[in-house]
Amino acid sequence: MSYKKMMTVCAALPFIFALAFISMPEFTTLLEFPGTEGDALVLGITMRYLISGTILASAFLCLMSRNVEGKNNQSSILLGATLGFASVCIVCLLVTLNREAFLVPPIIATGLVSAACFWSRSKLS
Repeated sequence: MSYKKMMTVCAALPFIFALAFISMPEFTTLLEFPGTEGDALVLGITMRYLISGTILASAFLCLMSRNVEGKNNQSSILLGATLGFASVCIVCLLVTLNREAFLVPPIIATGLVSAACFWSRSKLS
């Protein structure tokens, strides 16, 4: 996949997650922590709103980096995207295994994007 297309994917995925957090904070909190109620649910919803801002920031950075020129610069950015999405994948996996949360869709999505970034980095010309 070309660098520009890969960075578009890297921007789109977090944007989708941020939209889900903003539009359905209660649903995403309950999906991650079933049985949550009361003050814990209010805290979870608040955290979804705050996290969505950070996720949007990373999405916009990825989107704006699509126009970077030069193989070395593109390679560095794709390596950063590979490591960034891999770290999110690993954290989601650990939370799912250790906290009885359901984060399978983000694990799959971030794992695939991380692998695609790594693959695209190896195909830069």
